[in-house]
Amino acid sequence: MPPATEQYDNNLERIALHSSKYQLEMEFVSPSLFWCESETQKHLSWLIIQRENDMLAKQAEAEKLFWSEHLHDITTEVSKGEFWHKVMHFDTRHSHINPPSIDSINHILTLIRDVQFDGAPAAVPIPLETTTGELIVVKFEIYLVIDNQVKGCVEVLSHTLSKIACTELLEHVLDDPARGIMITDDKHCVLFTNEKLCRDHCVSSIALLGRDISDVGLFHSDKRHIEAFQKRIEHEAKWRGAMITNAKDSRSTLEMVHIKRVEVAQDHCFFIYSFLGEHQNPAKAKVPDAANLPNLEEMDEVAFRNSARQLSSQGGKFIVVSLHPRFYSELEVESRQKVYAALQSFHDADSFGYIGRNTFVVLLRIREDDVEDVTTINMCIKQFFTGLSKYLDDHLINDISDGQIGVALHGFNQCAMDEVISQSVQAMFVHDSQSSSVNFYDEVLVQASIRRRKLENLLLEAVQNKQIGVHFQPIVDTKTNEIVKLEALCRFQIEEVDYCVQEMIHLAEELKMINTIDMIVAEKAIKEFVKLNNDVNQPLKLSLNCSIADTESHHLQELFTYIDESPVTNEDVTIEITETSYFEKNINNSNLLEHIRASGVKIAVDDFGTGNSSFSYFSDFHFDELKIDRKFITNIHEIKQKFFAVNMLRQLSHDLNIRVVAEGVENAEELETLKLIDVDFIQGYFFYRPMTAKQVKQHLSGSKNVH
Repeated sequence: MPPATEQYDNNLERIALHSSKYQLEMEFVSPSLFWCESETQKHLSWLIIQRENDMLAKQAEAEKLFWSEHLHDITTEVSKGEFWHKVMHFDTRHSHINPPSIDSINHILTLIRDVQFDGAPAAVPIPLETTTGELIVVKFEIYLVIDNQVKGCVEVLSHTLSKIACTELLEHVLDDPARGIMITDDKHCVLFTNEKLCRDHCVSSIALLGRDISDVGLFHSDKRHIEAFQKRIEHEAKWRGAMITNAKDSRSTLEMVHIKRVEVAQDHCFFIYSFLGEHQNPAKAKVPDAANLPNLEEMDEVAFRNSARQLSSQGGKFIVVSLHPRFYSELEVESRQKVYAALQSFHDADSFGYIGRNTFVVLLRIREDDVEDVTTINMCIKQFFTGLSKYLDDHLINDISDGQIGVALHGFNQCAMDEVISQSVQAMFVHDSQSSSVNFYDEVLVQASIRRRKLENLLLEAVQNKQIGVHFQPIVDTKTNEIVKLEALCRFQIEEVDYCVQEMIHLAEELKMINTIDMIVAEKAIKEFVKLNNDVNQPLKLSLNCSIADTESHHLQELFTYIDESPVTNEDVTIEITETSYFEKNINNSNLLEHIRASGVKIAVDDFGTGNSSFSYFSDFHFDELKIDRKFITNIHEIKQKFFAVNMLRQLSHDLNIRVVAEGVENAEELETLKLIDVDFIQGYFFYRPMTAKQVKQHLSGSKNVH
């Protein structure tokens, strides 16, 4: 027997209550739609719905926090932080949720009105800030207004420690009547949408919020392409281009989309999508069928160079343009063929070629009279790309503009065509597309790039062979003028190229080799320090540098374990961590840092003043030593702002039992001023430059005192 109509209606109502998670959005389903079926079919339909309903209810209740308020009290309640504490079961021992903004409250009241009159569940995103600077984004859903009771639920979409005024930013961005706006988190889940986006694309907030953009049906692309696109924008501050979206009336449209990446907290960001409406793109010119194109992998670079040489021998001057588009890896072969087909349709066959590694070279002939006119040269390049774009899909145009483009000029000097092509390719490979659309060949820039590659190879070889030396720079007690500590510094045994140590350190950080270098230095420094300590009568301590810029690495633990198992006493060792790494990255290492300090090893914050830290960090973090960067020390006896800043840091540090080291002291006037301020230790060239262990031993054997 079929279920009773009343039971069936109740069942449909229950489905509607939990429809937000699965986007059922069943405003009303008439039972008569099912009565045209056979009795068996009707009963089967009812069983299926009953089972799905139970499953949906359980899953929804597991993720959502349900609430109920009287209709007359709802305005007052949602305006209080206590409402959000209660609904979200928020721990108020360390922080409180601030009341939502006026705009957010107005959105909630509009939502209640819509549900009250339409009867369909609806949702709106609400940004909430806490007293400790956290940003919580919630999906605020109302599914029923009945008997003067408002029933709804809250689902947390994002929870980060904000470093900008997020609520003001979000309200300003979303309040744009001219364009559709969508904001996602760094996992590409939708946090916010505005009304225009929902209206233009026939979607509802309840169907979008909390879901990955690859699942919401907004873009007319398969999931594989969307995921490739997501990986691409994760590494870019801005992106713009045409995308196929689903619009009204089940219609697909080509729409211009701008995307901006905004950092809202450490390791957390928002992606702000601006939808500018249908892209009016002229009809693309016809290109050859890809099946009739040659196999680019079999094309001969030598043959193209011979053709280019023959063309240049006929006289005239040329602009040589090299292109290295930034293709999606999944679409690389197809995209490469399409670019070649466009060039074949648009340009002379003997004036372009494919030379491998996704690189195309094009020759543009220029008039003799225009050789000195930079404006005309730029115009020729622009006209070439404008013409080529008529034969390319929009995503390929973006691939070219986001890639690398190098330009060199033939016929303007004595260089042969072969050499000019190479210059163009070199200019392309050092091109930064973020700073300019094309890059003209520059001998200085190219030589700098060649030098960098050579340094990279030499550095890699030095690390692999452990060809890294250690020098020690003494740290002096301002009260006794005696050396009390030695900071271990790396020295590279590279002679083929001129360089400075700091340049190599930055290069090692970029190549993610700095942790390995730290360990090599620690191993050699501890070995030499133990021997040195046994050879001199003066007690010494050792400082080792540690980079924790990479939050995924276990480098700090690795270094501490090595120290703890080494012959050196823990109390004689200090681990120095740069200010930026310490204050911004150590949230994941706080327990480890306390464990290290408990073992006797000291923690020092190095180069203080080079980052963006504030005095508030002193109350949140614990360390033993503060090393003030030389930019605060240089000419401190002449600049009162530096004097007061260092004096304040010294006073605050001493109140917290933190020792202070002044770095970069280079003259007697700076020394006397720092002694007057009562800084604990001094380090700088006025006393000692970095020395080998043998030089330190010779000095300590000769004289203890500096002055």
